[in-house]
Amino acid sequence: MVDIIIVFICFLLSAIIPQVLYFVFPILFLYSLWLHESLSINRITKLYLGILSVVSIFLIIHICVYQSIEFIFLKGFWRYASYASFALYLATLSRNSILTLFKIILVFFIVSFPLLFFQMLISERYYNIFLHSNYFAYVLVICLMLFIKNKLFLNIRPIIYLILIVSLIMTKASGAMLTLLVFLLFHYRAKLKSFYIRIPIIAISLLFVIIGLSFSPKIIEQINSLKYLYWKFIKYKSLSAQPGGYGSFIWRVIYWTQILFSFFDNNTITILFGEGIDSLTKANRGMYSFLYTDPHNDFLKILVEYGILGFSLFILLLYRFYSFLGKRVDILLIIVIPFFFDNMVVNWSYNVVFLLYITYIYKTAIMKR
Repeated sequence: MVDIIIVFICFLLSAIIPQVLYFVFPILFLYSLWLHESLSINRITKLYLGILSVVSIFLIIHICVYQSIEFIFLKGFWRYASYASFALYLATLSRNSILTLFKIILVFFIVSFPLLFFQMLISERYYNIFLHSNYFAYVLVICLMLFIKNKLFLNIRPIIYLILIVSLIMTKASGAMLTLLVFLLFHYRAKLKSFYIRIPIIAISLLFVIIGLSFSPKIIEQINSLKYLYWKFIKYKSLSAQPGGYGSFIWRVIYWTQILFSFFDNNTITILFGEGIDSLTKANRGMYSFLYTDPHNDFLKILVEYGILGFSLFILLLYRFYSFLGKRVDILLIIVIPFFFDNMVVNWSYNVVFLLYITYIYKTAIMKR
């Protein structure tokens, strides 16, 4: 029970003051090591320790290449070390403990649901206790995936499902809604063969889309902005450093193109090994003159920070995740779509819930075997 309370507090901290977790996660690791007197190693912890090893090697390379120890490099390295520490701590928890944690998180979202009405009046987006509505949205998606795949709260299941869906829509996070919609289509694809099942599911999906469009002008703006998605326009705007004014998706594409032009204008060593850990963040605006925020694309972030070599290792890592967890579409979706549209590497809330989710899946598979 103590472990459940500790992890739930970590979840709350990730939403409110995530910087604290730089210190909390390593302390948790030492605490679990003191209790169990040995490391609890499984395939997930091996993978996270592998990530930390790769980051360590790149840290040494970046220090040697740039002949300086940048604070931002060390901060980025310590975040990966904190994630690995949390993975090692979760390895000591049972499957039932993690499932109980998800139940507590779901109850928390239900109890805090009245915040929606106040926040919609103030900011027109629902963010609960999180620093940004997008962070909240992706946490909701992961919780919904687990809720749909497991028979939780059978007596009030429809009510919880409705609250979570309404909460997601009111975040107005188009990337998160796209993730859930694709997941639902894959999850129910077998049942879609039956005519009597197909019609209700299609009707509910269309209703979900219509409600999302009705309550989120941002999504309509995204659709309308697609007319600007052609290379001549994107290239002109990126070279003239004018990304804004055409919807957030087009802004992303122009901003990404600016970053790519600047990155590939570097020497061969930088293109191979990258600009350095965490160099592509809003806290490091000096790297490229036009930078004023994070790239909102972690594939691009990894390419720029670790170069072509590091990006290739990341794609291999992504395949390993997908492969050893049973080639599950839900795992692929909650990595690929969020990484393409947002800043998930630095999102502590996402990483906490993601680690809980994949650890639960892994321990469920072990139990079945």
